[in-house]
Amino acid sequence: MTVWETGINMFNRKPRRGITYLQEQGLLGSSHEEVAKFIHNEDRLDKTFIGEFLGENDEFCKQVMYTYVDQMDFTSMDFVAALRHFLDGFRLPGEAQKIDR
Repeated sequence: MTVWETGINMFNRKPRRGITYLQEQGLLGSSHEEVAKFIHNEDRLDKTFIGEFLGENDEFCKQVMYTYVDQMDFTSMDFVAALRHFLDGFRLPGEAQKIDR
């Protein structure tokens, strides 16, 4: 298993730990832009854990969430298509407080 795959497996159990591990290995930058891009581009990330991470009540996670949404392109989509595209990348967390954020 490669270092990258180890980081992905860690993310799929504890997202913050996986991100920190990849950053410590020099494979992922520390900015919220780089983390949001990683979440968009890495298909092996568990969508439930993506939703949990983006819903955390922590300033860095909030910045990643805002950047994650800003990086999406809804051009030429009707509302329903845009909503489907938006919700395709993660699962909404079960806690109402996390969804409200």
